[in-house]
Amino acid sequence: MITAAYRFLLRGGSASISVAAILAEAGLSTRAFYRHFASKDELLLAMFRADFETSLQQLRRRLAQTTSPVAALEAWVTHMIALAFDDKRRQRFNVMTCAEVQGAEGYAQERARVAQELGGILEQILTDGLHTGEFPTAEPGIDARALNAVTEMFLMERAWGATTLTAPEAERLTMSLARRALGYTGS
Repeated sequence: MITAAYRFLLRGGSASISVAAILAEAGLSTRAFYRHFASKDELLLAMFRADFETSLQQLRRRLAQTTSPVAALEAWVTHMIALAFDDKRRQRFNVMTCAEVQGAEGYAQERARVAQELGGILEQILTDGLHTGEFPTAEPGIDARALNAVTEMFLMERAWGATTLTAPEAERLTMSLARRALGYTGS
């Protein structure tokens, strides 16, 4: 059902998706739907959670391969920028931020949880860099929020078709800003 709802929303089938449309897409009965979900909103939140967990696992795998805070920051930036510039990821991002999903009861709380978790990962990277001396001027809490805002700006501009930047350009600009803000002097 999650896959069917995703396919329906990806096609932009309508401004609003109904349980009946999801069931028709999935070829399932009403009974099957309500065995798994109490409401359409619960299904949409399950979609959002599953998508976030997949992305988070990918990010953690990428970070596990890094050997320094600056490499971890670069991996974080690359991962976040890919949400906007990789076609498949951008489609998923657009579905997960469409009005229908955003209107689901509980979405704001889930979105806040996601932001807190991603921000926590970035804050830890910056804290590690502060301790190793790679980011000597870092203020991890506020800098993590600022860097997250920068990458989110690229996500939104790309979603709106308001940028001509490529992914490598967006990554380079973000890392250039981060290096200056964090006092990184390495190469």
